[in-house]
Amino acid sequence: MTPTLRRDLAVIFVLGLAVNSLAAHFISQPGYMDAYYYFGGALQLARGAGFNESYLWNYLDPVARLPHPSHLYWMPFSSLVAAPFIAFAERFSGSALPNNLLFRAAQIPFGLLAALLPLLAYSVAVLTTQLRRHALTAALLTMFSGFYLIFWTNTETFALYGLTAGGALLAGALGIHRASRRWLFIAGLSAGLAHLTRADGLFILFVILVFVFKHQITKPSTPRSRSLRPSGCDSSLPTPHHPPPSTSSPWPLVLPPLALFLGYLLIMLPWFIRNLSVMGAPLIPGATRTLWLTTYDDLFNYPSTTLTLARYLAVGWRVILEGKWQALLTNVGTLIGALGLVVCFPFILMGLWKLRRHSLYLPAIVYGLLLFTLMTLVFTFPGARGGLFHSGAALLPFFFPAALVGLDASVDTVARRLPHWQPEKSKPIFGALLTIFAIGLTLVIFQIRVIGPDWRHPLSAQVNQVYGEIGTWLTNEGESHAIVAAGNPPGFYYFTGYQSIVIPNGDVNDLRQVMSDFRARWVMLEFNHPQGLGNLYTSPLAEPRLKLRATFKDATGQPIYLFELPAD
Repeated sequence: MTPTLRRDLAVIFVLGLAVNSLAAHFISQPGYMDAYYYFGGALQLARGAGFNESYLWNYLDPVARLPHPSHLYWMPFSSLVAAPFIAFAERFSGSALPNNLLFRAAQIPFGLLAALLPLLAYSVAVLTTQLRRHALTAALLTMFSGFYLIFWTNTETFALYGLTAGGALLAGALGIHRASRRWLFIAGLSAGLAHLTRADGLFILFVILVFVFKHQITKPSTPRSRSLRPSGCDSSLPTPHHPPPSTSSPWPLVLPPLALFLGYLLIMLPWFIRNLSVMGAPLIPGATRTLWLTTYDDLFNYPSTTLTLARYLAVGWRVILEGKWQALLTNVGTLIGALGLVVCFPFILMGLWKLRRHSLYLPAIVYGLLLFTLMTLVFTFPGARGGLFHSGAALLPFFFPAALVGLDASVDTVARRLPHWQPEKSKPIFGALLTIFAIGLTLVIFQIRVIGPDWRHPLSAQVNQVYGEIGTWLTNEGESHAIVAAGNPPGFYYFTGYQSIVIPNGDVNDLRQVMSDFRARWVMLEFNHPQGLGNLYTSPLAEPRLKLRATFKDATGQPIYLFELPAD
């Protein structure tokens, strides 16, 4: 590693740490269900309660009571990463700390991971084009990545998945191209960590494995060059000499995929064993029911056994295709706006096209196509509601270097038509303008979504604070061990410590059924509620089977009703 390279990496890391630390300052609580969930899991681990949780956010898990085994639907690595920092904070203070302070401790590892992600983009650019200006610009674009800055330092999967899945794609490509079992083992480890972060990580392993087998089958007996020359520079990775494949032993064909699988199983096998011990299967059996959602709200159906292929087909092909069409439109918008930063997107497409045969980029391109297809046509509603956005974090370290390849190609194209242009002088200028736009867009998004009109009282600090008031009210009523049905059970648990189940998708009868089955006596009904409970929300005194006990106001002034289920 050259001194210039070491200096660049150090400066990028320090700058990334500063940017994400500043962003984390304004994000003082998890703020939405996913982040509350992972924080709650980390808190349980840090306090020695193991993989158990006192809230239930969907009914796909094979759960009949609270508390229950945790991380049966969402994967555990985000909680595992945050738990040691929470434990250290409480041990250092010598006492139990409030969740708002523990959340600050939990943000530390995610800030560090977010600062590492631009280094991955830098490395991809260096290995692809060997141009320092590409590498520096790609790192800055990853650092100021629009909507993603809001989420990097939260107790979530974004930074963790971007680093592990993106790292797996890079290590896999290097392992295949260099015929290195060591790199393939690292790719397997990274793919295992990606799967331990998100269920989608299994697709990473699948893509790398396909390319390993393809390479084994088509391995050349003499070196071949796959050179690409963006910006007039040979961007191909050095191609090692491959000796003619041996026919006397199968081991040369077996060892590369074996190294990949060994790394993956080293990470995932303990989790598979844990799941087998608590529910009799390596992965949650009910997760496949998400294939049969007809709307996103079906995710909260009770019981989840109603989600069947027959029910799915019964809605008719028109409804099914309309859902997939809407998901397609949403996911295209996610590609353009979130992953492409709007202006970068055309250059990303152009760059990916120019890099389509580059050995470093092929696995990432195939993974991106596979991810988009699955999140549109298979996992239609979860994919459009955040699945593509979450898992797309792994593509950013590849997209932004590709954008610069595409930008250079565009400048060269224009220069051929305008002889007075000097492309080698214009390219750095346009790269700088692209970076300035990304920084400006990121700051505007952060201002609108997180800070709000008064930076001293950020919007992120005002979300769900009313849950604490409801918890205090229940405590004053002597209901210290109550189970509450809520729209955001992990969030309600974060602010109150009360066990909580999610309000099911359906009407009052469905609500009463799930409350009876889980022995919940209270339900907190917010403005964001299932369609079947619309009449209950607009006329809270009209339902004789639920008794209105108190009314609160959320951060926007909308009423929140607290009902009690009378004893039969």
